[in-house]
Amino acid sequence: MKSCAVSGFLLSESIYRAGDRIGLHSHSSPYLSILLRGSYRETYGRRTRDCGPSTVVFHPAGEVHADHFLSSGGRIFRFEIPHLPKGIACSARAAPEESFELVGGPVAWLATRLYAEFKRPDQHSPLIIEGLVLEILGHSTRRNLERHNNQPLWLRRVEEWLRESAIEELTLSRIARVADVHVVHLARVFRRFHSCTVGEYVRQLRVEYAIRELCSSDKSLAQIATEAGFSDQSHFCRTFKLSTGMSPGHYRDLFERG
Repeated sequence: MKSCAVSGFLLSESIYRAGDRIGLHSHSSPYLSILLRGSYRETYGRRTRDCGPSTVVFHPAGEVHADHFLSSGGRIFRFEIPHLPKGIACSARAAPEESFELVGGPVAWLATRLYAEFKRPDQHSPLIIEGLVLEILGHSTRRNLERHNNQPLWLRRVEEWLRESAIEELTLSRIARVADVHVVHLARVFRRFHSCTVGEYVRQLRVEYAIRELCSSDKSLAQIATEAGFSDQSHFCRTFKLSTGMSPGHYRDLFERG
């Protein structure tokens, strides 16, 4: 396991083999984790969650849980939050209070950028890491509240469908038919809950797909670009760098250096 402390946050990366189990345990500080590769099943209380790549899980301090890594093992990046910065600590609900998981979306994309800073730190990393952690906390808290409050059921259906269909040729009309709502209503509600357009969301899902392929295969960048739904390798590389702060080749290199 590799770990370091930056700006009061504890960052670590762990690699697990297929079949590895972590018995019941808890952490004294709240923390978020993102599964970079593999899959695992986690039990917490009487509940169970199945986690695949790009799944972000928040654990409050003291939560007891156990993990079982499945046939492909797992690679997890975590950051613990022992103390929030003074200005943030005074804000109500600065950190979530209940366990939850999110698959993909802004929180996963920000966690990927945080992982890059963890892997290639420089003199600017402490400031960047602090900013990314606080942004992740803000997004994850808001997203979790939205999921349990006023988010319409059809939007959840659209999210699930987009995750399965993101690499296909999509139009707003086709997506609106899945939701069974007017295309204008779809666009307006989607932006309200996701703070981005449907097109931007799909583009990031394609980047997530590319990240999984970069981490788990030796496919060429051109092949990944085509499979992920980008028009060409150049478009893929530009979009990937805008989303993660690095080129696809650099990301693969960071990951392989472990």
